[in-house]
Amino acid sequence: MEIFLKIGDVFGWFAAIVTVFLGLPQLIKLLKEKSVGKVKFVSFWIFYWGLFAWILFGTFLPGGLIQVAFANLLCIFIYSAVIFCLYYYDKTIGQKKNNKELILTNVTVILGIFCVLSTIITIYGIIPNTPKIHNKIVQTILGIIVPSFTCLAFMPQVLYSFKTKNFAGISVYMILMFILNNIFWIIYWVSRLVDNNNYALDISLGWQIFSLIIFSVQIIFTIQYYVKLKKAK
Repeated sequence: MEIFLKIGDVFGWFAAIVTVFLGLPQLIKLLKEKSVGKVKFVSFWIFYWGLFAWILFGTFLPGGLIQVAFANLLCIFIYSAVIFCLYYYDKTIGQKKNNKELILTNVTVILGIFCVLSTIITIYGIIPNTPKIHNKIVQTILGIIVPSFTCLAFMPQVLYSFKTKNFAGISVYMILMFILNNIFWIIYWVSRLVDNNNYALDISLGWQIFSLIIFSVQIIFTIQYYVKLKKAK
């Protein structure tokens, strides 16, 4: 039992490290190409809100989940840069009313607020004897809501890609990192369930498995898309 928990902790930190850099491939893609492509902005915003929700989850739920909060805190900083670049490099933003600078300013302020709040909450969680949420009903609600943001965030993007038959908007490496991230978190959640069987962790595991399925499907069609594109050339 103790060995399994230690293995789970190791994979938890692996997952935390991967989580931190989830947005990095997409950020590199945006900076390199200086264009957005066919992406759904709403997917990135939903995922961003999901990162903030995970920070709350890791801070206020019992079970030693501070690495969850810390990893998502660092990830939220990288994804702030990703979202800013999406608006910055999208040539259609603010085109009609010629107010792109205003839009970029508003986006920067919103992202800044989230970054500051996330930092404060995570630091609060590190403080010893931070009050935790022990109510099973509240834990269950959080277990349903919080993972759903990050697990379903890119469903609009996946559906949009199928509709347009264009899978070039999202970095292949980002999808691969999401798959690896899901596998690591699944192992971690299983180890936590063995040690502390509560509804929130159980539901989180279910969402993580569902997310793994979504990204596995997406990577298959994305690779097929690039193979066809290469053959066409």
